Amino acid sequence: MADFLSAASGGLQTIGGLIQAFTSGTKKKEKALEAYNDSYTPNQSIMDYYQKSLNEYNANPYNSAQYRKGQTEIKSNLATGISAAQDRRAGVGSLSNLVAGANRASMANVANAESVRAQRLNQLGAATGMKANEDRSIFERKYNLLAMKAAAAAKQKSDGLQNVFSGLSNLSSLGGSKDKKQGDDYGEYKNLLMA
Repeated sequence: MADFLSAASGGLQTIGGLIQAFTSGTKKKEKALEAYNDSYTPNQSIMDYYQKSLNEYNANPYNSAQYRKGQTEIKSNLATGISAAQDRRAGVGSLSNLVAGANRASMANVANAESVRAQRLNQLGAATGMKANEDRSIFERKYNLLAMKAAAAAKQKSDGLQNVFSGLSNLSSLGGSKDKKQGDDYGEYKNLLMA
């Protein structure tokens, strides 16, 4: 009777290990976690800020209202200066000073436009950093999820195989004890014959 119980115990342990190794009770939870992870949406304000910064950087600063207004003022001031010089009969002598002043103002206007472009580049850099952090967060979440799933599957398979080999070991030790018992019976029989 003890041999039958040992064999049944070893067999059940082996079958249980096989079931554990080849089935997974965590599939539903893994799918729910994946669905949650896939439903994650990046922070919309960061994406909007990035897109706005990118659009502002890509805009030509020489087409901006500020630059055009500056150029219009420079031309208006130059025309007013030339008109005033003609009224005073200064004409040619003051013309070079007026043009030089207009050129300086125009260069300052260009410098301001380039300064705006540099500010937009800095703003875009900050927005890009924020977007990169957001994208990295998504990557890390998916990576960690996959790593946890792989570790859980490996652990479950390892535990199942350990149970299979433990059950087989129990069954083989049961068989070995039977052989030993039969050997002992044979030795007793041989002793009786010799006596």
